[in-house]
Amino acid sequence: MLKKLINLCCILVLAAGGLIISAPAVQAEGPEPVFHIVPDDGYACSANWAVNIPVTFTIKDLSGGIIHQETKDSVQAWWDDTETLGEACFDFNPGLVQPGMYVSISDGTTLKYTLVVPLSFDSVATDGTASGKGPPGETGHLCMDWGSPCQLITVSQTGDWTETFVGYDPNTTDLSSAHFKISDGDGDDTVAYLVSPPYIDANVTYDAVGAWGFFLSDDL
Repeated sequence: MLKKLINLCCILVLAAGGLIISAPAVQAEGPEPVFHIVPDDGYACSANWAVNIPVTFTIKDLSGGIIHQETKDSVQAWWDDTETLGEACFDFNPGLVQPGMYVSISDGTTLKYTLVVPLSFDSVATDGTASGKGPPGETGHLCMDWGSPCQLITVSQTGDWTETFVGYDPNTTDLSSAHFKISDGDGDDTVAYLVSPPYIDANVTYDAVGAWGFFLSDDL
């Protein structure tokens, strides 16, 4: 959930472009709605809607059939000082969305959709070299977090990408929000976070144990 909140603040409200079928008057003077989807983590987030309006998220399979659809009211975006912009986030089972599927978000008047691309962020070496996979020849952004400038890189023709983080320090750099993203050209992104192995955290002070990075269906 923290990733959702951070990225909405620092990316969605800043995007300028959008595929608008017809724009409602309430949004005409504001930024156009945008969204991103994180297939491996099982969520999609959108922003720049009016506040308190129904927003529908739809996933279509490779044949175009609807396999998931959910509607919820947009809520006031906590990061918007004007108190006029709404956001809406949706969860789904990780693995449900596959490359080649279309996903969309709409308020019934404005429709945003994107084609999910194959994307992964597999590792970061001790020298800060990041690597993963993506669509051959496509350009994307490698980001250390959601507040710093990102590095523009191009996926190789073999479907691999690699780049060294600028300013990386193995002792101090926090990669908990590191990600690679590819835009569809109108402000909507497919995003892959750096893969982290599941782990368990024990707190002897509060006599509690926490588990992180596991799927919802995992037996623990």
